[in-house]
Amino acid sequence: PEHNQLIGQNFAYRDWYRGVMADFKPYVSEVYIRATKPPANVIGMALPVKNNNNTPIAILLFTIKTDSFLKWLNELKFGESGRAFIVDKRGHIIAHPDIPPQGEIIDYSSGTDVQKAISGQSGTEISVSPKNKRTLSSYEPIPDFHWGIVTRIELDEVIRAGLIKDNSLGQVGGGVI
Repeated sequence: PEHNQLIGQNFAYRDWYRGVMADFKPYVSEVYIRATKPPANVIGMALPVKNNNNTPIAILLFTIKTDSFLKWLNELKFGESGRAFIVDKRGHIIAHPDIPPQGEIIDYSSGTDVQKAISGQSGTEISVSPKNKRTLSSYEPIPDFHWGIVTRIELDEVIRAGLIKDNSLGQVGGGVI
């Protein structure tokens, strides 16, 4: 291998390893910082390798830098303040247009919209952003990976556009406001 420092290392602590070993089926991991140089935030796709007797013999791991997801998200545009982002099963940012794709892994798990998306719920609600602004938030699970996608747009912008009235806030898409 190109990265000799990996030979003999134990990766049993990694999410991708635990996930594929649970039932020896393909598994997509949470975001993590890879062990090789240079460090990079990646998602691991772990694929089981079996012999002719269907006995597990190895794990093949592909890693995808989170930059790849950000390229896709950057094509989504709505309003001035609208943002879409993807979180893993722990609520950690995989891709967000305002957060550099490499570096510290950012935890968004405290957001109710994020919590709902990764727990398998869909919906729209008014929430408060990390910048302490009221936002109209929509969320959707990505069930095969236990991830979520969340969109947020500042509520003031939605009101200015005449899409909803400030004094008529009540129910939006099933979410209580």
